[in-house]
Amino acid sequence: MSKRRKLMVKELDRLYSLVIFYKFKGICEKCGEPVRLQSRATHHIFKRGYLGTRWDISNGSLLHYECHSEFHDLPDSNEKNEVFYLEKKGHTTYYDLANEAQLIKHYSLSDMEGMEDKLSMALKVFKETYSREQ
Repeated sequence: MSKRRKLMVKELDRLYSLVIFYKFKGICEKCGEPVRLQSRATHHIFKRGYLGTRWDISNGSLLHYECHSEFHDLPDSNEKNEVFYLEKKGHTTYYDLANEAQLIKHYSLSDMEGMEDKLSMALKVFKETYSREQ
């Protein structure tokens, strides 16, 4: 992977994490307590390795580090838990997200730049909403 590509992936991950923080208004989805911006954990319903959903806002939730670890330590932390989780939180259906996860195997740099623009716009919107509600 080229240095430019690595930097772009890192920037997209950073933006995605911020978008998720502001989308969920700084509240942990597991315990309902506030999460500090500096100590957030972004949970991906489908692993980050699935490029089709790696930076898809409907594929993420905000958790404390401890809650994130607990979530993954559940005895049945698999499709059944994820289906329940998605439906409980009003997200897109698990199966729609599963199909999307499989679609993309590679992003070009221009695709990634487009994703950066999309995440930057989403961050602006969610951050403004968060600020108005504080």
